Amino acid sequence: MKRFPSLSSPLLGYAALLLAACSAQTPPPASSPAPKAASEPEQTSVVHDESAKSEPRVLVADKVRTSGALLPPLPVAVTSFGAAAASDALYVVGGYSGTPHAYSREGQSKAVLEYRSGEAGWQKIAELPEGLQGLASVLFGRELCSFGGSHAENAASEATIMKSRARALCLDLDKKTWRELPDLPAPRSSHAAALIGSTVYVTGGWSLSGRPDSGVFTSELALLDLSSKTPTWKALPAPFQRRALAVAGVGQNLVVVGGMSEEGRPTAKTDVYDARSGQWSSAPDFPGDAFGIAASSLGDRVYASGREGILYSYRPGDKEWIRVRTLAYGRFFHQLVPQGGELVALGGIGGMHTRGRTRVIEKIPLSGLSYGQLTVESPMSAKNRQGYFVSGEEVYLFGGNRSLEQHDFEREHFTSEGWSFDLATLTFTEAAPFPYRRQSMQTIATEGGGLALGGFGHEPLTSPESQAVSHPEVFRFYAEEGRWSEDGAFPRGRTQFGVAQNERGLFVLGGLNYDPSRKNAFEHDRSIWRRAPSSATFETLEVTLPGPRRAFAGAQIADKYYMVGGMKENFELAPDCQIFDLQTETFESMPCPAARLSGDLIPAGGKLYLLGGSVKRGDALTESDEVEVFDPAKKTWSKLPFQLPLPVRHLRAFPYRDQILLLTTHSPQSELTMALLSPQ
Repeated sequence: MKRFPSLSSPLLGYAALLLAACSAQTPPPASSPAPKAASEPEQTSVVHDESAKSEPRVLVADKVRTSGALLPPLPVAVTSFGAAAASDALYVVGGYSGTPHAYSREGQSKAVLEYRSGEAGWQKIAELPEGLQGLASVLFGRELCSFGGSHAENAASEATIMKSRARALCLDLDKKTWRELPDLPAPRSSHAAALIGSTVYVTGGWSLSGRPDSGVFTSELALLDLSSKTPTWKALPAPFQRRALAVAGVGQNLVVVGGMSEEGRPTAKTDVYDARSGQWSSAPDFPGDAFGIAASSLGDRVYASGREGILYSYRPGDKEWIRVRTLAYGRFFHQLVPQGGELVALGGIGGMHTRGRTRVIEKIPLSGLSYGQLTVESPMSAKNRQGYFVSGEEVYLFGGNRSLEQHDFEREHFTSEGWSFDLATLTFTEAAPFPYRRQSMQTIATEGGGLALGGFGHEPLTSPESQAVSHPEVFRFYAEEGRWSEDGAFPRGRTQFGVAQNERGLFVLGGLNYDPSRKNAFEHDRSIWRRAPSSATFETLEVTLPGPRRAFAGAQIADKYYMVGGMKENFELAPDCQIFDLQTETFESMPCPAARLSGDLIPAGGKLYLLGGSVKRGDALTESDEVEVFDPAKKTWSKLPFQLPLPVRHLRAFPYRDQILLLTTHSPQSELTMALLSPQ
C-alpha cells in the first residue's frame, strides 16, 4: 500500500500533483487503528441477474452485510403483511410481493419469517394454510397470532378475484404448531390489530368477495381474549369505516390512526377507544399522509409513520402529534414494531410505483445519533471518483476510475459507465453512460435531472500519447429520458472546484486547471464564474477567491456557500475558511476546524457536518474518521462523539432525508458500501 510522503518532503510535488488530479486520499500509517468494525454479524454479499440478455441489465443484491441501525433485509420484500416483535426476534407473516394493484396468488406469501437478533438473516419457520395479504398479527406470549386477510384465487394472467378470510390462528413459536381460534365475526382484510392486556382488538378493514371493487367496509370493532379457555369474539360498534389504517394499544386505550374512507378518500383522522369505559373519542389528526400507515406503542405513547417516512408520536390526551425523526426510507403499507426501547420499520413500498418494495429494515432510536451500514456486491467497474446524482431513494453513478491505486491515470483506467442503485430495493439498473470516460466531475441536481461539470480525463482527446487533463464541458442529464446532452462549457478546464446555485444562477468557485503539457501544470483558478438560469454561457465575476483553493469541502445553506479545508499553492493545506454570499457576491471569514483535504461538508438540520478526507497529523496526511459539526448560528465547531466505522478513502457524502448518505465503491471485491448517519 502506497503512502504519501510528509508535507516537508521534496517528493511531495509529484505525489501532490497526482493527488490534485484525482482528489485521492492517503491511507493511514501502519500505527493508526483500523476502522472500527461493525458491531453485528454480517452476511456474504452476492448479486443475481433478474434480467434476460436484453438491455438494460437489472441486478438485485441477494445477500447483504449489514450493521448498526440497518438490519438484514427481507429475502423478498412485501406489503400488506402481519408483523410482530419479541425481545430478541422479529416476525413477518404473509404479504404481497407482486405487481401493485395486479394481485395474484403467485405474488402472495404463505411464509412466516423470523429474524433472531445477532443471526445472519431471515429464516422461514412456518407457513400459513394459504397465501394471504392484508392480514393483521400480534405476539401473545410465545404465540404469533394472525387474523383475517385476503386471498387471490386467480393466476397472474387472469382477472383478479380476491376474497377476504375470517380465519384466526396462532403459531406456537417453540413447537412450530398452529392453534385454531374462532373465526372472526365476518371475513375481513386491510384491517389492523393490537393487544390491550390479553385481549386482541381487530379494527377497520373490509370484506372482499371477488372483484377488487367488491369490498364492503366494516363498522365494528372485534375483540377476543386470547387467554380464555373458550375464547369468543365480541363485536362492538365503531364510529368509522376505514381500511389501510393502523392501531396501537397504550395502557387501556386503543388508538386508531388514518386509513381510507368508504368514499375512497385518505383520512388523517385519529380515534381513541377507552377499554375501561367502552367510549370512543376523537384525537388530533395525524400530521402526515396516513393511508397505508403503520403504528405501534412504546411506553405511554403511540408512534406512527406514513408514506413521507417521518415518525410522529402521540400520547392519549395530548393536543397534538409530535415529530420525532426522519426515517431512512419513506414507505407505506409497512409495519412498525417495538423492540428493546427502539422501533423497527419493516417492508412497505416508497410510493405509487412498480420499481419494487423496500427490502431494508431499519432500527429507529427515538433520540440521539443513529448509524446503519450495508455492503452489496457491485456490478460497476469504477472503484472511485464517479459522478453522483441522488434523487429520492435512487443514486445514479457514472464515470470514474477503475483502478484501486492512487495514480493510475492511463486512458484504460477511466470509464463512462452509468448505473443507478436503489437504496430501498437494493437493485442496480444499467443506465445511460457519461459522454466521455472521465472522473472527478462536479455535479449539482436540477429539476428533472442534473448537471455534470468539468472533471479529469483524456477524452475528447484521442491521441494514444495524450495525458489526462482538466476539462471544461458541461453536460445535462435528463432523468425521465435517461440521456445526456451537452450544455455549454467553462471558459477553461477545471476540476476540484465547488458549485452553488440560487435564483441568480449557477456559481463555480475554486479548483484547478491541470495540464501537464504546460510549463506550469497547475493553474489554481481564483476566478468565480456564474451562469444565469436562462444562459449556457459562464460570465466571470469581478470578485475573486480570497486565495487559491482546491479539493475543499463546500456546502450551501440558503444563499451562503461555505468553503472549508482544501489545498492551496505549493501543495500546502488551506488554513482559512470562507463564506461566499451568493446575493451580494462578497466573502467573509469563518472559524476553521483542523485543515482537511478532500472532505465533504453536508448540511443537515441547519448545521454543517464535515467528514471524510485527510488531516495532517505530524508530518503526514492521515485519513480522518472524525465528524466535525459547524453551527452557523453560533459560528462554532464541535465533534460528534462518533467515529466513522468504515474506510474513508474515496468515501463520498450527500444530504439525504435530513440525514447523511455515505457511499463508496473503493473495494478490491467490487462492492458498494452504503451508510446512513442521522445525527439527530
